[in-house]
Amino acid sequence: MVEKEAETERKKAIIEAEKEAQVAKINFEKQIMEKESVQKMAAIDDEIHLAKERSRTDAEFYRVERQAEANRLLLTREFLELRRIESVASNQKVYFGPDIPNTFFNTEAGSEGGTKMGGGGVLEGAASAVVVEGAAKATKS
Repeated sequence: MVEKEAETERKKAIIEAEKEAQVAKINFEKQIMEKESVQKMAAIDDEIHLAKERSRTDAEFYRVERQAEANRLLLTREFLELRRIESVASNQKVYFGPDIPNTFFNTEAGSEGGTKMGGGGVLEGAASAVVVEGAAKATKS
């Protein structure tokens, strides 16, 4: 009878050990599956991010390419000449008033007749003057 109880206890221990081994194996496989699914989700997220970035890059390339094409078609000799004229016109400053000859032109007695703006002459007896920078025009009125 003691022998049968010992045999029964041994069988119970073996069954319990097998049961624990199977539970451990199942838990291990479950962890592996979870890690694989996390890895697959990360790969999918990476693919989505890559696709978005590729799409943005392609859109930016297309925009820049279209802009370059538009610039090539727009930048003709006539257009560039127009822009040059507009630039010159917008950079000029016009001064009005009676003190301009004294302000911009050297009227000292021993001078050679130069201007502070470079080039030009002494303007004497002017009631008012107009000076356009870059053109150095003066008028008597």
